[in-house]
Parts: sequence; structure tokens; C-alpha cells
Amino acid sequence: MSKYLIAGLLMITEQLALIILFITPGLFISSFFNMKTEFLLTSSFAIFFWGFSSFLIPMNFFINSSYFKWLIYLMFVIWIFKFKNIKNPLFNILLILLFELINNSFGVLHIVSTSQITFDSALSNLSYQSGVLGVSSIQIALLKFFNESYILLTLQQCLAISLMVFNIKSLITQNNLKAVTTLTIIPAFFIFSVLLEIMTIRTHFFASQLLCFLIIESFKPKYNRFSRGVFFLFLSLFISSRLENLIIYFPLIFLLLRAYFYNENLQNDINQSSMLFVTLLSPLIANYYGYSYSQDLRANLILLSFLVFLLTSLTIFKDNLFVEFVIRHFIIFFIASLVFLSGCLYYLFSFKAINSWLFIINHLLDTHRGWVTAVCYFIVILIYLISRTNNVKLKRVYTTFFLTFVLIIVSSPLHHSIYGGELWSSGIVEGLAIYNPFDESQTRSFLQLFLALIPFSVLISSRT
Repeated sequence: MSKYLIAGLLMITEQLALIILFITPGLFISSFFNMKTEFLLTSSFAIFFWGFSSFLIPMNFFINSSYFKWLIYLMFVIWIFKFKNIKNPLFNILLILLFELINNSFGVLHIVSTSQITFDSALSNLSYQSGVLGVSSIQIALLKFFNESYILLTLQQCLAISLMVFNIKSLITQNNLKAVTTLTIIPAFFIFSVLLEIMTIRTHFFASQLLCFLIIESFKPKYNRFSRGVFFLFLSLFISSRLENLIIYFPLIFLLLRAYFYNENLQNDINQSSMLFVTLLSPLIANYYGYSYSQDLRANLILLSFLVFLLTSLTIFKDNLFVEFVIRHFIIFFIASLVFLSGCLYYLFSFKAINSWLFIINHLLDTHRGWVTAVCYFIVILIYLISRTNNVKLKRVYTTFFLTFVLIIVSSPLHHSIYGGELWSSGIVEGLAIYNPFDESQTRSFLQLFLALIPFSVLISSRT
């Protein structure tokens, strides 16, 4: 009995050491923004810091070197004594310990094909090498916290669920709803395909809640917003959390930036314009090696740099007559772009493009893992949100959610042409299983979009 007790205490000690190592930068960032009481955001601040270690390779000394580790432990103690705040670190430590206990007891994590790639990339990065295999810096950082005895595997779930709870809390507070309305999100977690994605080490779930946070923050009254630095931090974190986010979510990011900077003249504010540009550029820096080792369009640094310049320019010159014209007819332009992209892909790939579209639609309509349930759920929530709001800008954002879903389907040949291999090139579809023969990540992109909407389902009980 005593041996088991000692072994259990040693394991908890190892866990505590790793957790403190992870959350300490988040504590200091929270104090910098005067948000020490926002316990649910501390882990997001922490991963923002550690995410840059994929590019700034010497940062890995803080994880590898015992001397640097003790420096962080010392900083942790200093933070507690300086701010006399034990609740924030205690909450985050206990939350991560709880998730680790659940996983250790029941093995709830869903191990997917990219788990090994991500872990290899984390090991490579910790060995001070730049070779990361097309994986985002955030996803790599989440698997860096281990020692000879233990590895933290549930950080992604802790980050995402903490942020989801924060988002739901914000929506309930803003709309004067009762806490019991939180129960409206529960049905989504009974969809098997959704639950599987939530329990992977991929960052789609976390990215979805980052997007949800940005929507809420963009449409808050200005007097109720966090500091601008917090918005910029979460915007950078969202774009860097998935390699494809800047491309797929470009229209949504544009609308959110326009809503956030509404009635502000950025042309005369060099500091804010520069900060916006740096914010949008920083994910390209953090994910530089991930982009460099990828083969597909989402990793084209020339295209991504162009999108950063375009997004910055459209936001700074948002009052320009041309930009105003685009905004007034935004949905029409988006639909026209989707039709144009479809035509280009059909011209490039012919019948294989049609096979890709049929394949992903067939996948999304599958009943075995609840994909069709998720799609119907997604559409119903969107219809309700679009119909309930009188805010034209917010209505446009919700409509863009649906068009982004269409974009994910339409763009599938671009992904299949790289990762589909001989199966896709041959154009043979008869007899193929609908699960992942073409490395089907487009459906996971849909789940990210779907999960971003889940907190908004609490608005079902809203009267306005």
C-alpha cells in the first residue's frame, strides 16, 4: 500500500512540476494585461508564449535545462508573493490535474495518425532542430511538456474547455441570460464525430474557441472590452493555431477586424496600424518551419504574406469607397468567389474535382459517426442566429460562417491533389471507405467551424 502511495505522490509531483512550467508565462502575461482574476484565460496566455518556441528555438532551454526550469519555478513563487494571488494558479493546476487523472484512469484521448507526427516534431524542436513536419507551432508546443516519468497529454482539452466556458460565460453576461442556459450546448457533445475530434491532440477544438472569443470581443460595447493587446494576442493565437486558418478564415477575420475597429481612424494611428500588421504577421513567424515543411497551398508563404498585407490594408483603409462597396456587397462577392474557385478547380482537375466534392459531401452526410447530425445542427444554429439578430454586421458574420463551410467543401480538390496519392489521381472511388482515404482534413475543418458556433447556442433562450 505504501509503495503505491509513494508512487502516486511521485507522479503528482512530476505532474505539478510540468504544469507549473507550462502556466507560469501565462500568469505573467495575465498580470501584464491586469487580468489576474480571469483564471480561464491563463492557459491561453501560456500557450501563446510557448508557441513561439517552435521558431525561437533557444526558448526550448526553458523546458530542457534544469537551470532554466528552476528559474521558471522561482518566477512562479515570485509571482504568487508579488500579487498575493493563489487562486489563479491553483485553479489551473487543479484543472489540468483533473484532466490528466481522467485520461490516466479511462484513456479518453483519441489517438490519431497525426499524433506521431506532432510528437516527432516536438522532439525535434526540443533537440534544437527546425524540422517540424507541417504542424502548427501551437500543436507542437502542447506536446513538449514531459520528462522521464510523465507527459502532459490533455493540455489541448484544458485550453479549449477553459476558453469555451469563458465564452459561454461572456455570452450569458452580455445577454442577461440564466446560467441554466449552458445546458443547451450539451447535445452537441453527444455527436460521436464531434466528441472524437475534441479528444484528439489536434488543435481544431482550441482554434474554434479562439474564433468564438474574437467574435464576442469584436461585437462587445467598447467600454466592456478587454485591452486591445488582448484582442491582438488572441487574433495571433487563432491564426497560428492551425496552418490553414489564415486562408480559410480570411473573410471572417476581415469582417471581425472591421467590426472591432468600427468608427476608428487607423490611417492616422501609426501605432495601432503597426500593431495590427505585427499581429497578423506573427503567426507566419511562429509557424515558419511548419509552413516550410508543408507541400500544400496553406503553407505558401508568398500567398500568406500577400493575405497579411491585404488584410492589413483593408482594415486600415476600411473607409475607402471601394472597401465600403465590397462590404455592402460582401456576401455577393463571396458567393462569386466560390463559383469562380469551383470553375478553376474543375478546369485544373476535371472529373477528379467532382470526385473530391462528392467524396466530402458523402462523408458529411454519413450517419455512422453522426456527421450528418453535426451538419444539420450547424445549419439549424446558423438559421436561428441569422434570424434572431437585427445587427447587420453580425448577421453578415453568421452568413459568412455558412459560406466558409461551402469554401471548405469547394477547396477540397486542392487538399486531395497533394495528399490523396494514387487513389485520388486514379479517380477510382467505387469500393473506397469514406474515412480518410484522401487524408480527409476538410471534414475536421468543418468541425472546427461547428465547434466555434456551439457557445452561441445559449442564445436560443434569448428573447432578443
